Amino acid sequence: MALALAQAPRRLWNRYLSILESSPARTKIATSITAAAVGDMIAQRMSHSDSNGKFRPDLTRTATLCAFNGGMGLFGHYYFAALDRGLKLGTSRTFAARSLLAVKKTFVDQVLCAPVATMMFYLLKVTAERRPSEYRRELDQKLVSTVLAGWQLWVPAHLVTFMFIPSQHRVLYTNIIAVGGTYVLSRASNAGSKARQEEPNGSWRKKRAAAETKQEYEILSDCVVRVD
Repeated sequence: MALALAQAPRRLWNRYLSILESSPARTKIATSITAAAVGDMIAQRMSHSDSNGKFRPDLTRTATLCAFNGGMGLFGHYYFAALDRGLKLGTSRTFAARSLLAVKKTFVDQVLCAPVATMMFYLLKVTAERRPSEYRRELDQKLVSTVLAGWQLWVPAHLVTFMFIPSQHRVLYTNIIAVGGTYVLSRASNAGSKARQEEPNGSWRKKRAAAETKQEYEILSDCVVRVD
């Protein structure tokens, strides 16, 4: 029994590799959708409740994140391969050379690709919420904050991605990071919001704290779900 349990993860991993090899694009889409659903439920559970303290999931938001992340999974299937073709190691294959290449790829990803992907995410978000006229305001309020928050997670994560993770496994790896990042950042945001809500000097401070909490929740969830 113990041996069977010990072998279960290996069998599961081998099964995943088999499916990935036969249907790489579909597997990465499914992986990304699953990660978005799990990550957003974690973030909502840690940040949202009604007046009675009961958890009420925002399924529309989760569906939007899943749709976007599924598209990013398909994009990542081609994107990582294209990035590898565009930026290659030269004749030197030392650790320093590989590190410099990882820095270049991370720069391209986070400085050039991340803002565009974030803009596309907010376009999908306001469209799904039937308020497309507010797209410009959404960007003005959240684009810079979301990208900057994302850098805290994705810059170190992608340095590891481009140094050590094979191209075919990068979508899986970034989705795992996204779920873990959702948990860590949501905890940090939740702790900060509780500290603000406990401040004295009237209800206006608590109202402001509640608004800041909602804004932080949205920004943190948005920055970690993008896994290009």
